[in-house]
Amino acid sequence: MKKNRDENDDFRYIAVEIGKKILAVRNHFHLSQDVFARKIKTHSPLVSQWECGHHIPSLRTIFSISVEFGIPLGFFDVYDKNSSAVLETLSANGRPSPLNNLYMTI
Repeated sequence: MKKNRDENDDFRYIAVEIGKKILAVRNHFHLSQDVFARKIKTHSPLVSQWECGHHIPSLRTIFSISVEFGIPLGFFDVYDKNSSAVLETLSANGRPSPLNNLYMTI
């Protein structure tokens, strides 16, 4: 069964938006794709594919990024336009301030 145009557009939107968020995390911590990939136990070509919006990482990978970098899972909500502000509130040690815990919903 072939996907219709709306489903393809939705997939592309989600892939691109999650890719932007992954790129923002990686840039915030000043990491190369290779170092970022090693921290979350994957390969740098996958990081590139996510950042370009060609693929969507698994939920397990998103959770790994969240844990490794102290990013609330809500940051990856592509429909929440306020989620990008999370990176601005990270403390100097790379962990979110206690107020960010209020943002995290599972």
